[in-house]
Amino acid sequence: MVLRSLDGFSDIDVAGALRKLIALPNVRVEGEEEVVTALCWAEAGVDLADGLHLASRSESVSFVTFDARFAKRARKLAVPVSLI
Repeated sequence: MVLRSLDGFSDIDVAGALRKLIALPNVRVEGEEEVVTALCWAEAGVDLADGLHLASRSESVSFVTFDARFAKRARKLAVPVSLI
C-alpha cells in the first residue's frame, strides 16, 4: 500500500482515515459493507488490499492464496482461507 510504504502510515492509521472518509455525508462507497469489513480486518492485522479481496468474494467461493502470513491472520479471524 502506497500510504504505508511511502509515508510510513500503519494499516491501522490508514483504516482509521478511510473510516472517517467514508463516514462523510457526501461520500458514497461502492460495496460499503465489504469495505467496512476489510477495514475491520485491517485493524486486526490483515493487509487492507488482501482484506478487500477476501471481503469481496462470494460466500460460495473458496479463497486461495500463496501468502502464508495472510492465511494465518485470516484464520485467526475465523475467515476460511486455503494456502497453496
